Amino acid sequence: MPLNLTLESLRVIAIVAIIWLHTPESLALAGSQNLCRFAVPFFAAASGYLTSRSAARRHEYTIAKIIADRSLRIYLMFALWSVVYYVVRCIGGKLQMDAGVGQLNWATLVNGTAHHLWFLPFIAVGTALAFAWARLATIIHKPGLMAVLTGVAAITSMFISDASIQSPEWYCVRLSLAALPGLLAGMAFGLMEDTPSSRLMRAKWLGMVGLTVCILATAWIAYDGRTSWIENLSGVGLLLFAICLPSAIQLPHAKMLGALTFGVFVFHVLPLEAGQDVLHKLGIRPSVLTDISLFVVTTIFSFVVAAKCATIWPLNYMFSLRSNRKKIPVVASANRVDLQAEAPSKATPVRELH
Repeated sequence: MPLNLTLESLRVIAIVAIIWLHTPESLALAGSQNLCRFAVPFFAAASGYLTSRSAARRHEYTIAKIIADRSLRIYLMFALWSVVYYVVRCIGGKLQMDAGVGQLNWATLVNGTAHHLWFLPFIAVGTALAFAWARLATIIHKPGLMAVLTGVAAITSMFISDASIQSPEWYCVRLSLAALPGLLAGMAFGLMEDTPSSRLMRAKWLGMVGLTVCILATAWIAYDGRTSWIENLSGVGLLLFAICLPSAIQLPHAKMLGALTFGVFVFHVLPLEAGQDVLHKLGIRPSVLTDISLFVVTTIFSFVVAAKCATIWPLNYMFSLRSNRKKIPVVASANRVDLQAEAPSKATPVRELH
């Protein structure tokens, strides 16, 4: 599949948006986080789309191979980063026991020890199921039917409430329900590529419709607050824009930077929280200046660290989804399944999605 520069560029924009989601501590900038709510559903949708396309193109991959090479590798990353965050927060005395994150019990196996790691088990399972579903569509030669069924499931799941799931032990399940519609919508788009309607997925007007939906949904969230199905619409609309207009946005070095987004995601919370702790200990109160400064420093530092560590064995196991080699050419990475997640802002007392 030709490299989709729009998708690569949007991955970079979305991971920067996720860093901003976690940054503001000042009241003046707290509301600005709602402008970035498109990022998580966009990554979920992109994961579903790229996995479905991979199942259709790469016939040498079996479901068992995907589970062994992809899902287990993702879970290994989840386990390693859970250890890192647990150790760091033990040293800093910042275990979030009130959120059910940081406690070592059976739920740690899916929740992790940091508020943003829940997405890794979700995407490990979700992409394996997406691959199996797309492969089934290929076997029975019914991609159109499977696309319709997946689309209906995506729409239905947007209105499944997770409000009743409040137990900390079910943290990952509750947040996975919020991310599920985006994943299913992306799967449906991927399946449509193998139908007579595939030409529609290259229509410029449809791409502009997707971008309009994203902008309107984001504006609604900024005005009226967070709603799960509106957030999913924003991310799915942005993915549709990327699919239909693959060359509309071309950031400088988009291919290289897009390949670093996973490493940036798993790492950025460490320098961000460290910087915030230093400011607190120095008695510097949160302000617009401190938020913006910390955001810029964290973003640049996270990209630099991710670029370096993704090429060094064995650190590549924690920063990259590339094959298990001692040297990983980051610049050679193309569009692939991504793992990005959202954690709530520091303005909330408990770090979890609502």
